[in-house]
Amino acid sequence: MSTEENTLARETAIIIPAYNEEKRIGRVLERIHSINRAYYVVVINDGSKDNTAAVAIKYGATVIDRKQNSGKGTVARIGCDLAHNKNFKYIILMDADGQHQPEDIPRIQKQLQKADIVYTYRVGKGKQPVIYRIGNWGLSVISWALFGVRIKDTQCGMRGFNRKAYEQVRWESSGFSLETEMIARSKNLRYREIPIKKIYEDEHKEGDKGTRPHIGIKIFFDMLKWKIKGVKR
Repeated sequence: MSTEENTLARETAIIIPAYNEEKRIGRVLERIHSINRAYYVVVINDGSKDNTAAVAIKYGATVIDRKQNSGKGTVARIGCDLAHNKNFKYIILMDADGQHQPEDIPRIQKQLQKADIVYTYRVGKGKQPVIYRIGNWGLSVISWALFGVRIKDTQCGMRGFNRKAYEQVRWESSGFSLETEMIARSKNLRYREIPIKKIYEDEHKEGDKGTRPHIGIKIFFDMLKWKIKGVKR
């Protein structure tokens, strides 16, 4: 491991919202540590009914253990606020369920040397139902039309940003609209996109792996609200 890589890792916080992921979170954290143990890894346990928090602690993460479920947007913001307050230069968001590969973290870091925010888009075959793929594509097109930021996969939750970008895109959404709200707030920020491989370790289950129809509708109306009323700065 080079001195430059170690320095970059020490400047980077990995934020992982988690809900009922005791079976997967350990492996995710193990893979992150295998890349570089200098990363500051924060798992925000969103009122899980299982042992997610205990497993995350066992694997060396800093854990914020919330007793009630507040939604992905809320806990992701809590984790990012912590990283910002600790003066980390870079913040990377990723999921706890193994859908995102920790091995992509260095690729995001590399692009953050040239951009304020780095989005990822999913490629390859997976078990995500067709209706979800269509919904994600539709939301990406609508986001481009409303906000003028052309992102291939607006709903992909693995992304990174620097301190300046986080101060601008810091979202208010409590649920799954956070990814799109970031885009609505990202005017004039330098951004890049990189592909990541889709990983679905098991069949789709309620609550993850894609934008369900009613969630997609909620995101759509949130986008209209941000376009008409603007977003608070």
